[in-house]
Amino acid sequence: MLPAQPNQSLIDGIACLQTLAVRTVPVGVREMARELGLETTRVSRLLGTLSHLGLAERTPARQYRAGPAMHVLSAQALKGSRLLQKAYPALVDLGRKNPTLTLALGVLWRDHVCYIYHGKPGAPFDPGIFHFDLYPAEKSTIGLTLMAHRPDSPPKGLAGRLREIRRAGFCEIDRGGGERGVAVPLGQPPVAALAFAGKFPASHLSKLIGLLQSAAHSIEEKL
Repeated sequence: MLPAQPNQSLIDGIACLQTLAVRTVPVGVREMARELGLETTRVSRLLGTLSHLGLAERTPARQYRAGPAMHVLSAQALKGSRLLQKAYPALVDLGRKNPTLTLALGVLWRDHVCYIYHGKPGAPFDPGIFHFDLYPAEKSTIGLTLMAHRPDSPPKGLAGRLREIRRAGFCEIDRGGGERGVAVPLGQPPVAALAFAGKFPASHLSKLIGLLQSAAHSIEEKL
């Protein structure tokens, strides 16, 4: 919920910074302005300020990308959040016990899920750390789980579905062909969600929910 007198410049500056953080290629001022729904001159000033701080840098093609200070900010943010640090042992244990399933830890950002961890079946654990891919929240068990606990108004057509998820304490998606996904919230109130995805029979659903909920509780106690 916005405060009575929000600082719009701060809000817009952070939006520009986050847009740079998730980009894999440089972005122009006009393109970012269209993406964020802001005036071009405003985005130009904000990017210039971020560049001065080292959080952005201008390319020879007059586009912008994340600057060297972004690495410092990311390290400070990870230390401050402690989420991955405290979740690491539980993630390792869940992956070891369920090697045939995809395991994910994600948070909600705008209308997308950002994966803090996304481990593929049979793959080494470490490459799944800092996955950070964005995925539409409405198509994700993690996204729907976190949307169900968000205080703002639900997207059109999802109110009933989100109420059921909140009541049940988990979200399941049957993708057909035996492919399923299931997620549970993490935190009071939820700040993230844990999920399994892959091929498993419906009869295994209760067991997997129990494993995820136990892991979530273990992580919550450490945060």
